[in-house]
This record gives sequence, C-alpha cells and structure tokens, in this order.
Amino acid sequence: MKNLFKKSPAFAAAFYFILTWIGFPIAALIMSQVRGMTFGAACATPYLIATFGLGSLAAAFSGYSKAKNASDKQ
Repeated sequence: MKNLFKKSPAFAAAFYFILTWIGFPIAALIMSQVRGMTFGAACATPYLIATFGLGSLAAAFSGYSKAKNASDKQ
C-alpha cells in the first residue's frame, strides 16, 4: 500500500478523504445517543457535516502532500 501511495499521491488523497467520511455515521450515531435525537436528524446537523467536510479536505491535502514529498525524495 505504501508503494501505491508513493506512485500516486492522488490515490493517497482519495484514500484519506474516504477514510475520514467512514467515521461520519459513527459520529452521527454517538451524537444522536448523547443529544437524544434521531440518527437522521444527527446526520443532517450542519455542524457535523461542516466538521467532517473540512476535516476530510484537510486529511486529503495532508495525505497528498505527504505522498508527494515521499515520491519526490526517491
């Protein structure tokens, strides 16, 4: 997997973007239990969507730059 990241920084960015959004339903489930709301209402919360949106973009950028730097060093 490391070799694939080194060969394709765009793949690394997509991988980290998707990996971040995998946590979204888990966070929504926890939020729905803590606040006493339905799962659907927790998923539609703008705060949660914005947090994961910005977090996934930051993770994708970070993964891309790390993979790009690793491929440039070779």
